[in-house]
Amino acid sequence: MIFFISIGNNFWFSDSIRNFFSLNTNLNFKDIQGYVELRDYRSPSIIYGQNYNFNIFRAYLKYKLLTIGDNTISFGRGLSLFLSYDEKAILESYLRGIVLEFNKISIYGGIKRKWLYYSSDNDTTYILGSYFQYRFFGVNGLYYKNQDYGFLTSSYLDFSNFYVEIAYRNGYDIFTFSNNEGYGLFSSISFFGIKLEYCYYDKIYESFNLPATINSYGLLSSSARNETGLSLSYAYKNFLAEISRTYDIKWSKNLLNYYNISFYNEFSKIRAYRVFSINQNLDDYVLSLDLKIKSLMGAIEYRNRKNEAQPFISVGYIYEFLNIAVNYRRFFNSNKFDYFFELKYDNTKNMIISIGYGEFSGDIVCSSGICRYEPPFKGLKSSINFNYSF
Repeated sequence: MIFFISIGNNFWFSDSIRNFFSLNTNLNFKDIQGYVELRDYRSPSIIYGQNYNFNIFRAYLKYKLLTIGDNTISFGRGLSLFLSYDEKAILESYLRGIVLEFNKISIYGGIKRKWLYYSSDNDTTYILGSYFQYRFFGVNGLYYKNQDYGFLTSSYLDFSNFYVEIAYRNGYDIFTFSNNEGYGLFSSISFFGIKLEYCYYDKIYESFNLPATINSYGLLSSSARNETGLSLSYAYKNFLAEISRTYDIKWSKNLLNYYNISFYNEFSKIRAYRVFSINQNLDDYVLSLDLKIKSLMGAIEYRNRKNEAQPFISVGYIYEFLNIAVNYRRFFNSNKFDYFFELKYDNTKNMIISIGYGEFSGDIVCSSGICRYEPPFKGLKSSINFNYSF
């Protein structure tokens, strides 16, 4: 393959979002890689995100060791640096600047950009740092400047069954508007299918990092500002059981409890979990069953959120390159309901087209330590992706 180009488009139109349009192009030619995303986002209210008039939202150019533009970059488990993309949480964070990647050393510098569900943090933070990684060891150090200067560093040891990363921050804290110190520790050890994880986060989060969670739900109790906890899980073949608890750093207040048990095979997956979080105002019980029989897929779920039953059902059918899906959720206390119809074409080679219509009443979604409230949606969503090489 000498030349590769990818073009993708997303379009939403609803009574709450009004309009979301994006067009992205990805180009690979020998040692040159390029990416440009054009975006237009219109919302009737700031709670649904900031208006972004049609413009270049993200772009980068890479040639061998050098990348210029909006780079995704992270280190270890995110205790000191995490500027990347998470589709579920709709987290978009990048470093707008320069990255030099050598064999074991990377040097980076620029401005932090971060969007969560199309809402940008207006804080302007400059970052300059470097990290070294070799086999089981890595160390990262960076200077940052917003209203004032600060320094953040972390180092990890990574063996097959053991991982530990420690972090230290000193300088201006945008959350307290003062200079202070922060500390972080994440460790994981596993043996015979048993995994034990521990975290201690004290004023370590500064918006350009995202420390790892100790629960598979993907939730940080206090955004890594004041929490410590333990999780214990056991996995054997197709079975998984997990329990996780988080407290404030004085162990005086329980912040989060999470219990999860699941079993899956080639045709089905059964899962039951409960999550309780004070800070995120979550209290859910969920029992779900996913099935796949030849070309037919289905899912049923019972969720109880704050004493309200919210059952869910989804049915999908695949015929060659065509995928038809329907899902429905009922809210018994409020008599609301969600529904969505989607038609998707995927030829597995160079084209994916989807179009859907439905109504979404709003929900809390958590991933990668971030919980967000997704606003109500009623309208049309479509996308097209085209890949071509010669």
